Amino acid sequence: MARKRSNGEGTVYVRKDGTYCAQETIDKKRITAYGKNKTEALAKLKKKIKEKLTSGEIVPQSKNMTVADYLPYHVNSLPLTNNSTIENYQSISRRIIRLTGELKLSQVTDSTLKTFAANMKGMGYAEATTHTTVKFYMRALKQAQKEGYIHHGVDLDFISHRKQNPYILPKVEDVIKSLNELHPIGMRYLGLFCLYTGLRRGELIGLKWEDIDEEKGIVTVRRNYTCQATSHRLYIKTPKNGISGQIVQIPDDGMELIANLKDEYRKAGISSEFVFCDKNGRHLKPDSVTATLHRAMLRVSPRGSVHILRHLHATILAKEGVPLRTISKQLRHSSIVTTSIYINAMQNEVYDEIKGVSLPGCSSVAVDDKKNEA
Repeated sequence: MARKRSNGEGTVYVRKDGTYCAQETIDKKRITAYGKNKTEALAKLKKKIKEKLTSGEIVPQSKNMTVADYLPYHVNSLPLTNNSTIENYQSISRRIIRLTGELKLSQVTDSTLKTFAANMKGMGYAEATTHTTVKFYMRALKQAQKEGYIHHGVDLDFISHRKQNPYILPKVEDVIKSLNELHPIGMRYLGLFCLYTGLRRGELIGLKWEDIDEEKGIVTVRRNYTCQATSHRLYIKTPKNGISGQIVQIPDDGMELIANLKDEYRKAGISSEFVFCDKNGRHLKPDSVTATLHRAMLRVSPRGSVHILRHLHATILAKEGVPLRTISKQLRHSSIVTTSIYINAMQNEVYDEIKGVSLPGCSSVAVDDKKNEA
């Protein structure tokens, strides 16, 4: 049996002519808007609803609207195109609804978020989970306030403090030793190439030989392979920042790494369009890469995150004297502030340990940058 939709949840579907239709029911009245894509249709619908609310043409039953009624509508109205983000927001919404779904928006007060955060802590939720959930809940309630469901006098600004543990990076030689023990061949070289280039997991999985210019020693980042957390469905999308075709420089010894990989593939009789593949030539699976590299990193670090390799790459470049602006371009950060966090969020003694370690080839980035600045 199909699930009955709550008042205000709405729908978005593709019409026969390829356009998108977004519909919403408020005050027992159906509001419809059309667009070339989902984002455009939702944006037009949101604008139309706001106009009708302002004009008084529709009057939402704000006194009876609950958190459980509003959150699905809120998520559906966000202009999201990333499937994994949509799924994550839906998961957070379900968590909030389980804990406080019956709360009426008209009953929200200044202490609502503070009490909610305290309850999550008391129930044993992790600090990171509490922080993420409360942050999303606050944004949703603020939007509900703008739409007239919550009294404008209610103060919804709340900061969920989270203890920041020092980001301890492992020694580079220990990381390389751990990665060299991995199997299959493609998995081992994927981890090493991540350390050499700072590419993200999904970008490495989707990397094809045609994306590498061996003469210039650069990688063109064109795609990102990822999967949903619950369904594990594979998605091929543009890189994280939404820009395809950005360039990443490969250190000199990184190109030697590629040459060694080709030799190992040739000896093993492996042929594939993907740079990092399994023994049958198929691209590696995101979940498998995460699990394997997680175990490898746990052998040398308390935090078994694949992302540590990206942090290490940035730190090594900084140690070699590469300007922060260049490191930011190499990592393709949208803001240089993010790059600063990558480099500075560590203990000084750990940085001192890295000072004595030189990853072969990384100095070439600094040399090229200085040439460009000259």
